[in-house]
Amino acid sequence: MDNELLVEIKDLRLNFRTFDGISKVLNGVNLKMWRGDILGLVGETGCGKTMTALSIARLIPCPPGEITSGQVLFEGEDVLHKTDEEMRLLRAKKLAMIFQDPTTSLNPVFTIGDQMVDIIGSRTDTSKASRLSILGGLGNLMPAIRRLRREAKERALQLLRRVGIGDAAERIDDYPHQFSGGMRQRVLIATALSGTPSLLIADEPTTALDVSIQAQILRLIEELVQELDLSVLLITHNLGVVAKMCQRVAVMYAGVVVECGSALDAFKDPKHPYTVGLMNAIPTYGTKKGEIKGIPGTVPNFLDPPPGCRFHPRCEHAMPRCAEEPPPQPTALAPGHEVSCFLYA
Repeated sequence: MDNELLVEIKDLRLNFRTFDGISKVLNGVNLKMWRGDILGLVGETGCGKTMTALSIARLIPCPPGEITSGQVLFEGEDVLHKTDEEMRLLRAKKLAMIFQDPTTSLNPVFTIGDQMVDIIGSRTDTSKASRLSILGGLGNLMPAIRRLRREAKERALQLLRRVGIGDAAERIDDYPHQFSGGMRQRVLIATALSGTPSLLIADEPTTALDVSIQAQILRLIEELVQELDLSVLLITHNLGVVAKMCQRVAVMYAGVVVECGSALDAFKDPKHPYTVGLMNAIPTYGTKKGEIKGIPGTVPNFLDPPPGCRFHPRCEHAMPRCAEEPPPQPTALAPGHEVSCFLYA
């Protein structure tokens, strides 16, 4: 991991307006990623992991979403203050995202090749065609465009081969339904890499795949991290995957990062009661029936979240002050290991 900060989220708060009221989805998220970092973001469903990732790429639909405060710094610049065109270029060049369901991310009426060529073309310097047309006159515009599309198709073939689609020349003109789930996910990874991304956001990229294909996709991501020097934000429910792939882990609960540190520290010696509860809920070799201890209760309703620490209704260590005021700023228990809890304030 390098020492240069790539992403820094400061006190990010996100609300959604609904028919029932305002849902307070993110409640002061603080998170840092360095260049070369592989960070796992974990927590129960509905804790705000995907909303945090979408905020980095500024893909929150507004309305109904509204970021009420905070900063999202990418390479030192606040993406919340960029124009739509600046964000389009940033997402085209430096940010890549892989979503959990490849079926919904590919258009069923266009071939894989057409979709990849269009995306690669949009990430190419658009002034290139203009310069070619000016040099050769307006009559040279269409040949220039055809040349750029040929180059984009060659790039698409290279990317498809790189992600493990060996018969790329034959498959590039197929439609998404002609690919298996694992192959569709490989297509999405190839498309995401068509720019020169510094950060790859993988939002549960293996959820819709069977176990053997999951292992192949994760192995591919590991190879690409080493080959392309990517930083990765991996959102997952699978703590085993985080322990294997990630250098660091951030644990979210109800819109707040409650613990962040190296994967080794967080899993071998978890500090926050919520992290401890997650670890206790994982069956291990030799676990007997009835020995798994789950976390009582459920994630709170964001329309009417509990006061103070949002975890206190489910916490066996809750103190009176936990219900009266929010937890303090993260406390450093060791270098790089921070916890937001009154137990360590």
